[in-house]
Amino acid sequence: MARPLSWVPVLDVSHSAVTPFTLRQISVFVRSHNGYGHVLTRSPLPQDFDCPSWTYTAAPIQGPWRMPNASVLVGKLEDPEMDIMLEIPANNPDRSPALIDLAICTAMPGCRWIVYRKPGVGAMAASHAILRLASLYPHASLWLDQPSIGWDLAAYLLAADDRLQLLHIPDQELSQLVDIATALQRPIILHDFGPHKALPMAALPQHAFLPPVPSSDMTSLPVYPGYL
Repeated sequence: MARPLSWVPVLDVSHSAVTPFTLRQISVFVRSHNGYGHVLTRSPLPQDFDCPSWTYTAAPIQGPWRMPNASVLVGKLEDPEMDIMLEIPANNPDRSPALIDLAICTAMPGCRWIVYRKPGVGAMAASHAILRLASLYPHASLWLDQPSIGWDLAAYLLAADDRLQLLHIPDQELSQLVDIATALQRPIILHDFGPHKALPMAALPQHAFLPPVPSSDMTSLPVYPGYL
C-alpha cells in the first residue's frame, strides 16, 4: 500500500500573547478538526488546558522549542534555494543550538525538518535542493512548507519521493491535496504531532451539480411593447 499523505491542520497564534481569547480560538480550532491540529504559540499554554499538539517560540529550560533559522547548523547542506527549520522535541538532552547536529536530530523521535522555498527561486533549483536533502538524510522526517513550495512543485516532489509530506495547508485548499492523493493513489490521514493515532480522513462532501440558469437571449431586440 502506498505511503499515506498526512494532513496536519496548523494554527499560528504566536503573534500575540496567550490570552483567554487565544485559548477560546485554539479550542474552536481543535474541535473543528475532530480534536486534531497543531498550535503554535509565543508562550506556554496553561497546565490544565487540553491541547495535545502544540509548540511555542519562547520556551523555558524544560519545554519544547523551535529554531526559526537552522541554516547556520546545516553546514554542508547550506543551500541558497531553501531554508530549513528544525522543530526539536521536548526530550532533547542538549538545548545549545551550536551543538545540535542534523544526524543527531534524525535519530530523535518527533524531530521534524520543515523546508521552505526562498522567494524568487525557480522550481528546478528548489526541487534539486529538496531531493538532494532527502537523499542525504533518508531517515529524516521532511516536511515541505506548502505556501512557499507551491502546489505545482509540491505535486512533483510528492510523486518523486513518497517520504516527503506537506505542512501549512489551509483548510480551504484541502481539495488540492485530495486531487494529488487521488492521482498518486495514496490515502490521506488526519493527524498532528500529539500522542493520539492518525485518523483516516473521510471523503470531502460532494455537492450536487446545479445546471446554469438559462439567461435571456441578448442577441435580438425584445418584441413586446413595454421595451418600445
